[in-house]
Amino acid sequence: MRYLLFTIAFILPILSLAQTEAQGEVSYVSSSSVYVRFESTNGIEVGDTLQLVGSNDACLLVLNKSSVSLVTEVIGDCNPEVGQALQAKVRKSEPETPVDPVQVESPDPSVEVAEVAASPVEGKGDFRIRGNSSIASYNVFSGDGFYSGYSRNVARLNMDIQNVRTPGLDIEFNGNYQYFHYLNRESTTPRAEGRLNLYNAALRWNRDLNSTGSRNINMAVGRFSNRRAASLGPIDGLSAELHLNNFFVGGIVGSRPDFETFGVNPQLLQFGGYVGADFNTNSSQHQSTLGWLQQGNSGGIDRRYLYLQHSSSFGGKVTLFASSEMDLFENFDTATARQTFKLSSLYLSANYRFHPKWNLFLSYDSRQQIIFFQQYDSEIERLLDESGIQQGYRARLRYNPNRHWSFALGYHHRLRTVSSGNGSNAQFYMGYRDLPWMGGSISLQANLNMSSYMQSEVGSIRYSRMLGQSLRFQLYSRYLQYHYIGKEFAISPQWYYGTEWSYRLGGDWSLGILAEYSMQKDQDVIRGNLRLIKRF
Repeated sequence: MRYLLFTIAFILPILSLAQTEAQGEVSYVSSSSVYVRFESTNGIEVGDTLQLVGSNDACLLVLNKSSVSLVTEVIGDCNPEVGQALQAKVRKSEPETPVDPVQVESPDPSVEVAEVAASPVEGKGDFRIRGNSSIASYNVFSGDGFYSGYSRNVARLNMDIQNVRTPGLDIEFNGNYQYFHYLNRESTTPRAEGRLNLYNAALRWNRDLNSTGSRNINMAVGRFSNRRAASLGPIDGLSAELHLNNFFVGGIVGSRPDFETFGVNPQLLQFGGYVGADFNTNSSQHQSTLGWLQQGNSGGIDRRYLYLQHSSSFGGKVTLFASSEMDLFENFDTATARQTFKLSSLYLSANYRFHPKWNLFLSYDSRQQIIFFQQYDSEIERLLDESGIQQGYRARLRYNPNRHWSFALGYHHRLRTVSSGNGSNAQFYMGYRDLPWMGGSISLQANLNMSSYMQSEVGSIRYSRMLGQSLRFQLYSRYLQYHYIGKEFAISPQWYYGTEWSYRLGGDWSLGILAEYSMQKDQDVIRGNLRLIKRF
């Protein structure tokens, strides 16, 4: 019966409501750029941002594109690596026309380069389905711990059905079902738990208002994420956006997902609007958005705020990004509820390629404890005691002297005005591609983290290589040692040894396998993952 309910719950949203969220994979990282490969970049434009899968924070800014690849720069607090998955909120399809071949430049000749071929393309009004599905099993086995092990099995589906019955009407879906199974050694009673997560399940409609496509309107209904307000995460409701040449204006009304079940909760009403502009020249791209949002809870106001986001890129050498939020309402006591104007978060970043072999990234962020006045009504005093400004400074320097060597240094310092939240983190990376005699690539990473109560050191070495055209494997070892400051007891270091294999089975199928062994607190721990992917 459980599996029947799962099947019904997973299939019904596909047949009714859904939303698009394209997913891609990092194919190459150079000193100044990150190359991301998608099945199609249709709907992703220069100036858009990409997020790590499962995150709503901007990570990469799109600088250039081909039909299946993007050239991006890092703008967020992230460190993308080859093979890492990212996601993009896409615009709806605009008229497609054949173009001449355009190659996305790659500094490494061994990296596969995507081209936009001057071959026949599907028309705007053609019905088509794109997406991917996967099943995966993540397992941990340990014979001596509180848990003897657990298994997390995940079924994922991400799809975009375009031009359903009429041009511009699309159904989009992104969700997964997770099933946990683990054994409590104390009670020896097997326990299992399943959960359905719908991140996007929406019906979208897009209509051009003129022949050039410079004026259009698009709407979405269901569960979706709005790329103009990415910090909101999934929204259950309705959105509409009007484009007039370089300007756009839009609105959102709906509710937030339930805090515990992630299901629909009409009590968490939210609504707002935004305006913005896109300006591109031959040598620069600029995008700005200003929005107003209010979030409620059971009829009361949880939060009301303004947000501003801007990105600029100049000649592929300098990229600037800024994002901020200003709270407009506070209610520490019902009798003293009032309007306010308080900066609650600010994020600034700059990426500067000052030499073909050198790249510098700098960022600053300042944020305060966000208080949802209705949700945390009984805990406001505690939150006020723990609140305070948290600031962070980050710098990263990359150096690629040639196509073989790559180096990176990074430093991050964070501080708080209250409590013992100060800390710092230093990273080092060194890699070499195309090893003599044996081929493949090898990399070394080191990380030192220090806070007021703990210090940790992490080191790893990784070797990877392609075997033929379809099989890729990696071998790695990782070391972890941490110390509690002011404590005399010793903690044994932890060692991890593992291998990863990825195999293209032919057509649109691929298989991934991971096996890892580690010794943690005098007990053996074995981790095994298996994932089967089908793209369509």
